[in-house]
Amino acid sequence: MPNPTKMKQNFSSKIKVVFALLATFHFATAYSTDPDPVMLKGEIQLKSLTSIAFSKEGVLFLADPLGSRIWAVDEKLSGTSASANLEVPNIDEKLAALLGVSTKDIKIDDMAVNPTSHEVYFAVTRRGTDLQPAVIKVNKDAKLSLVNLTDVSYYQTSLNDVPTKSPSTYFPLTSAITDMEFIDGELYVSGLSGEEFSSKLRRIPYPFTNKTTAVQLEIFHPSHDRFETHAPIETFLPFSVNGKMHIVAGYGCAPLAKFPLAEVRAKDQLRGVTVAELGGGNRPLDMISFKDGNIDYLLIANSDRTLMQISSEDLDKQQALVKGPTRVMPYASVGVEYLSIAEIGITQLDDFNDQNYVVVQRSMDDGSLNLRSKGKLKPSMFRVRALVEELRLSGKLAEAEAEIIKYASGGDRSAVGVMYYNLACSYALANKSDGAFKYLDKALSFGYNSKQQYENDTDLVSIRNDNRWKNLVTKLE
Repeated sequence: MPNPTKMKQNFSSKIKVVFALLATFHFATAYSTDPDPVMLKGEIQLKSLTSIAFSKEGVLFLADPLGSRIWAVDEKLSGTSASANLEVPNIDEKLAALLGVSTKDIKIDDMAVNPTSHEVYFAVTRRGTDLQPAVIKVNKDAKLSLVNLTDVSYYQTSLNDVPTKSPSTYFPLTSAITDMEFIDGELYVSGLSGEEFSSKLRRIPYPFTNKTTAVQLEIFHPSHDRFETHAPIETFLPFSVNGKMHIVAGYGCAPLAKFPLAEVRAKDQLRGVTVAELGGGNRPLDMISFKDGNIDYLLIANSDRTLMQISSEDLDKQQALVKGPTRVMPYASVGVEYLSIAEIGITQLDDFNDQNYVVVQRSMDDGSLNLRSKGKLKPSMFRVRALVEELRLSGKLAEAEAEIIKYASGGDRSAVGVMYYNLACSYALANKSDGAFKYLDKALSFGYNSKQQYENDTDLVSIRNDNRWKNLVTKLE
């Protein structure tokens, strides 16, 4: 007969071996490294293209929600000089012509500026039963060209949580990816998932390894007077509030909320702080940030409101909204204070350079759709301009020049050009032609070169017979 004691010992030994193996397996799983990123070469075949974004190093990210993929292509372009300003009239007609279709057959889905070349990239879809996305760029000379996606080196990653059917009447399948931002080595991707708690913000390390983490988001929606988890972020960016980084996000109809970045990275579910209602029926379309002195500013383009500029200080002191507007004013804007900038018809917005942002804007005069750069409205600029004007009009021209020089080192170039021009006018009115030409030359060097302004300004009458005037006019536009 078998020895019971020996059988017990053998069984015990086998159990120990099994637990040892399990412990080894757990150790290996917990500390295994991610697979190495794999760069591929060939054609990028897009089923859709809803969003594009760049890293600071010039990597272009392409969002394809219908294909459940995100692609990455290196578009770094070094050694090129950037244009201070950009103007391309009828941009929709030019985009359509490049694709060989009419303007009614294209949709501009997104726009992003390559930070290494300052070229403007467009995500464009040719309408029809078979959607045909394309990427087109505009260089500093306003020339358009197709971005090569047929024979390129690229990374790709798949998303396994996208909806399999449209989440609702309001949100099509393409709402799986609504916006992207590259932050500290990771691509942040907003959109809807196929889960009940559907509003998500995904984080994908780059280069891609098919590793994705995500946080499910909840916000209070003032216009709907309730907390919601099913509406996707429309547009977002990283933004410093009281020295701490946040994700500031705009939603349709039209809450503005902030999420501490550390909590976005640490949690699976997160309730944001709603700081504003930007107007029921409105959609925040794009947002950028810029710094003026020690203060950060947020600039938001809207579908049914003007441009809005918000300071980090105002965002910091704004209390959370937990109650909707009154029934009498359902479309009212409430919450954080903002500067309403008299610009409407903007459908795309991105940062362009230190002084300017770039927009696609519908003209209220003739209905044309135009690409153009515009100067950032920095409060410090207005303070300096007011001080310089006060000194100039008081005859303290040397002191006015000193203030311009202090501001010029890091200020808005176009504003510096205007201040130098006005200073030149003061010298001309005082019949001091040397000073007038000195500061007109400086105004030109800062881009203030309107031929119509120079030739029609009565302040400059005294110097137009000077031989230096003819030479100056040749530099005007």
